[in-house]
Amino acid sequence: MKKNVIISLIFLTGILLTGTAEAGNVIDTSDVNVMAYYNVGSEIDLSQAIQGFDFIAESTGQYVEGKLRIWHDDSLGRNSGNIQYFERRDGADTDILFATDVTVRVKSDGWIVAWLNNGQNLSDIVFWKDANTGYLPSDTTLGQAIWRITDRVGANYNKTEVKYYSYKYPLADRLLIGGRVVSGNYFGEAYSFLIPSATTMYEGFCLWSVYIPSYSDYGKVKLNENYIYDKKANTSVLFEYAKYNHNIQNIPKDTRQTIYIEHRDSILKSAVAILYKTG
Repeated sequence: MKKNVIISLIFLTGILLTGTAEAGNVIDTSDVNVMAYYNVGSEIDLSQAIQGFDFIAESTGQYVEGKLRIWHDDSLGRNSGNIQYFERRDGADTDILFATDVTVRVKSDGWIVAWLNNGQNLSDIVFWKDANTGYLPSDTTLGQAIWRITDRVGANYNKTEVKYYSYKYPLADRLLIGGRVVSGNYFGEAYSFLIPSATTMYEGFCLWSVYIPSYSDYGKVKLNENYIYDKKANTSVLFEYAKYNHNIQNIPKDTRQTIYIEHRDSILKSAVAILYKTG
């Protein structure tokens, strides 16, 4: 048996976690879960970069630090002014932001560093890329935050050159994210994964975002034989527009796990996110 995670997926891939970042050496990493870092290859004008932040925590002559709010109702993660601000569940808006806050530090020497803190977990790393469309998620929330800064300052962005590291779990050497999207009038599809016994999993989640418009529309997510999400609209207005997660850290190893997703006249995106150490 291969000593890695075996998975049948469509979007995103396994990411090798590397050593600590040069850009992270002067950052207090005691409250960092997963960090992404990227160098644009040239100096960054901080007066331009600061305009890309939603919240500023600190600004010096060497760097700017704050938060970018990555919205899941926009294909670029931006607040276009016409978005769903709060998740909608069971026909009612909640007080849950339909967004992920990413902490970012931009340095004048060209480094851009983005991270999830310890109050967040791996369920916050998938960027759903406009959850009410059939777009395949193609980057992480950390990567999307870095892209937003590079776009603001006019620098190139190559997501394959973004490096990741977990300060919370420094022995982790792989980050795997992937899944499926179903949309259209009616659709059902399954994908599977297997975690070998030699693998140490630090965090693992089954995730999904769902858009269920109104009467007779529905969405379902099943893990093996058990439904972990099953909702059908009973209102004439938007019923569900939200993201969910299900912890899979304690699922049996050496056993193939199957996730089945099904919908009618809705949009359902599903993923698994696993932070692990190979055996």
